[in-house]
Amino acid sequence: MGVTHFSVAFKNIFTITINILCIVAESISSRTFIIMNSLATSKSVRILSMTTEKLTKSKLWNSYGEYTNKINKRNISNNYWQKHKPLVIYIPFLGASKSAISKYVDLYQNYGCRVIVHRPKITDFLWPVTGLKNSYEFLANIEKNLQQEEKVLVHSMSIGCYFYGLILMNINAHPQHFQTFVGNMRGQIIESPVVGSLKEMAIGLASSIYKEQIVRRNMLQMSCMLYFALTKPFTVKYYNEAIHSFHTKPLKVASIMYTTENDPMAIPAEFDKLVENWKRARIDVSDKVWTESEHARILKTHPREYQEHIHKFLNRVLEINPKFPSKL
Repeated sequence: MGVTHFSVAFKNIFTITINILCIVAESISSRTFIIMNSLATSKSVRILSMTTEKLTKSKLWNSYGEYTNKINKRNISNNYWQKHKPLVIYIPFLGASKSAISKYVDLYQNYGCRVIVHRPKITDFLWPVTGLKNSYEFLANIEKNLQQEEKVLVHSMSIGCYFYGLILMNINAHPQHFQTFVGNMRGQIIESPVVGSLKEMAIGLASSIYKEQIVRRNMLQMSCMLYFALTKPFTVKYYNEAIHSFHTKPLKVASIMYTTENDPMAIPAEFDKLVENWKRARIDVSDKVWTESEHARILKTHPREYQEHIHKFLNRVLEINPKFPSKL
């Protein structure tokens, strides 16, 4: 790499690092701690509903395959929640393209399911207080609009599994607020989870932003480790709590766990430990380590076998006989 290219790369990484630190400076404010305090009170739902416009900027894919830029309690129409169709909540990997997301949406819609896509944001990960707040608001919207008989399945991937971990934290902290959601859950698919230490988290974040540029990816990874060191009192605690919830307080429904061989974002022993913890909790979980694939790319590298696995799982947990798609 020439000096000019290195300078540009360094400038980009430096800019990202500064932005990360700006997130810290902006988030350590009275407003953040007021909202966090509200989460611990019985009035949390009312307080959060007052800030819906600001907190719900995540994109959502409705059952017709269209994106809407934000969703709140007022604009989820009854038409969206069609009767008798199972609901799949898909939480993709960070930075997933519309094209990549479409493949999973098509997969589930071909099976007769409706799909909601929640795309996690980088701030959900870098500043866990924000992620906890956003996951609460997202889950509250789902809870409000679920029908009693509506079956639900969650499919999370990569750092999306971390966001799902935040959802589990909210469910464990406020079980009375999400009784319909918990009661309607039928299955969960955990794919390519980032399991291990902060190092694996840093690798996961850097790889999501710089998939091909190795030097930039390594520099961002080092910046993330510096960020974790600087913000330890405000971030690491929540990371550990999310991981703990994921390991010890999952929803006890039928589950699938997938990882890939030699995944740099997952320590094999930690993945095995996660599976063992769930089995010890008497959860019906099947696991598979895919070969000749990459992190969060199993559908791309093994399309037919992957679809067959999903088909069998849906048929079992949702009790439907979906149309098996010939091609994605």
